Amino acid sequence: MKLVFFDIDGTLAHGLEVPASTQSAIKQLRKNGHKVLICTGRAISYVKKYFAQYADGYIAFNGRYGEMNGKVLYDHPVSPEKIHEIAQVLREEGAGFAFYNLDHGYFEGSDEDFVMMSKIWEPGFLVRSKQEKIEAYSCDVIYQSKVQMDHIALRLKDSCLFNDHGAHPSCDTTFYGIDKGTALQAMAKVLNVPIEDTYAFGDGCNDVVMMKACGHGIAMGNGVDDVKKAAEYITDSIDQEGIRKGLEHYELI
Repeated sequence: MKLVFFDIDGTLAHGLEVPASTQSAIKQLRKNGHKVLICTGRAISYVKKYFAQYADGYIAFNGRYGEMNGKVLYDHPVSPEKIHEIAQVLREEGAGFAFYNLDHGYFEGSDEDFVMMSKIWEPGFLVRSKQEKIEAYSCDVIYQSKVQMDHIALRLKDSCLFNDHGAHPSCDTTFYGIDKGTALQAMAKVLNVPIEDTYAFGDGCNDVVMMKACGHGIAMGNGVDDVKKAAEYITDSIDQEGIRKGLEHYELI
């Protein structure tokens, strides 16, 4: 049995659309006895709502929460102090944002952005709130321009890394200390699977650590340069059956 980890945005899916070739490849991968884990910056509620049919387990919030077969394997929220620090910078920069825990998303920003973000959640999950004395796992930022987002990233470069969602002007956040790479290794250890039997597919900056942590890192053809440099193998893009071709390259399907 191998463990195969997949990022969502730009790797497994465009928005909510999973290519037909990817769907069939993952179905065959699981049929062959391997375990599929989604490894994403998205909130666990989002992942389960839209992608549960493709996975045996999940790493959500860029490594801060992990589940396998319905069992929570680790749980590492961000401190309220760090949340306050990030929120202050985002307010000063005029960006919309939402902090997520397991129960809710706490949103600040324009009515337009709130409506846009609310569409992807169950009714009542996303609420307007300036409450910061909470434990949260991740933060989404809604920006107005690339210049604005670049400036935010520069101000917070010592605290976190931002990864763009691509489908709309928003990004998720990796808080330093715990990331997709540390989570991947923790999951493999708990499941008693050697690192050399782990594979990871990704395309974004927050997937670089995953490429380095796993036994075999596979970068998507549409991925950023840094993730391609860190990968063992570069497959085709998401739109050119990259997942299927990558799995075939390693004879997993």
